[in-house]
Amino acid sequence: MVGRPILTLPPAAEPVSLAMAKLQLRVDAGDTSQDAYLSLLISAAREVAETQTARCYLFQSYTEYYDCFPGHDLPRILLFGYAQMGYGNYRRKHRLHREHFELSRSSLRKLVQIQYTDLTGATQTLDPGQYVVNNRQDPAEIVRAPELLGGVPWPHALREPNSVWIDYTVGASPLTASIAASASVLTGVSGYIFTASDVGTVISVPGAGPAGAPLLTTIASVDSEGNATLTASAVATVTGAAANLGPQIPFGDIQAMLLLIAHWYENRTPVQQGGAMLEAPYMIQNMLNKNRVYYQP
Repeated sequence: MVGRPILTLPPAAEPVSLAMAKLQLRVDAGDTSQDAYLSLLISAAREVAETQTARCYLFQSYTEYYDCFPGHDLPRILLFGYAQMGYGNYRRKHRLHREHFELSRSSLRKLVQIQYTDLTGATQTLDPGQYVVNNRQDPAEIVRAPELLGGVPWPHALREPNSVWIDYTVGASPLTASIAASASVLTGVSGYIFTASDVGTVISVPGAGPAGAPLLTTIASVDSEGNATLTASAVATVTGAAANLGPQIPFGDIQAMLLLIAHWYENRTPVQQGGAMLEAPYMIQNMLNKNRVYYQP
């Protein structure tokens, strides 16, 4: 069962830096005359890529709205029929009957809460012990807790639009950190505060891996002062590295965004060649499709 996601906290940064875009366009790093325009292209390319792949690259928050809990719309469908209720598409009908929520945005970082309007019109927060978050599925699923563990059927919400909603966060958190060779503790961290909930989360530290490659590992532990220890030790010393905590951005998606930025930069209006209107190369769409998140049938 898929809802209607509303962005509540946009990303504070972009997956493609201004310096990287200039390198792609062969624009001198000291030339700032078009920085505002290039920043617009970067944000637009990220929006296109996120829409195409259903991925959220950097940390952002969503509230996803539903009209009922999973499976509770069946009586209305039997009464009014699929077509009258707008469920003519087979895949949509099939997904509607599933006994779980399926989040529309990937990749899930944290499910904050599930709330609903009960039959009296009051707002209720669902007990976290009554559901299980399947984050190994992408997009993530939220299922009822097993009866053996005290799970009960989904509650009944007031029959009105948007009567059930889920608050969650997705994407990777950018941060700046340093690490010494053969060490596993991050130092000089800025832009993010580690907590115990980060244990097990993937982190990428550029330049700290073998031969200058990124060190891709997970958070092993976080102490009471917020110091994070990594599962693997650094091979090389890096200072002030622009690390990412959370789901890593596919390299193909970054390249696709760079190609799209270059296409828009070189063609300020729709391209006309030989009397025919040409769109952006299909190669960009094909690259994004390789890492696209598909809903389960």
